[in-house]
Amino acid sequence: MFHPLKPNSDFSTPISLRTLRRLSETMEISEIRVLMKYEFLRGATIRQAVANINSVFIIQVTTNATVARWFEKICSGDFDLSNESHGRSKTQVDSDVLKTT
Repeated sequence: MFHPLKPNSDFSTPISLRTLRRLSETMEISEIRVLMKYEFLRGATIRQAVANINSVFIIQVTTNATVARWFEKICSGDFDLSNESHGRSKTQVDSDVLKTT
């Protein structure tokens, strides 16, 4: 199994901790959702999925609650990984009102 900190036959040098930290800090939410979907499809439990995903990164990128929510969504047949609208209306500010206050 490939681990970024351990060299193997495919790579001559391991990824540095600095590079790994930068990667984990710049992970897009959509990329993490793909990892959660992958873990669900391979039959991992919620705890296994969290452990597998977080073990690759230096910082915690997901939690049990987040994975549980996405597993529930995927289990219901909804494989859409995009953001959902939460029903919040856009904040509208009248510039003229702000100027007078």
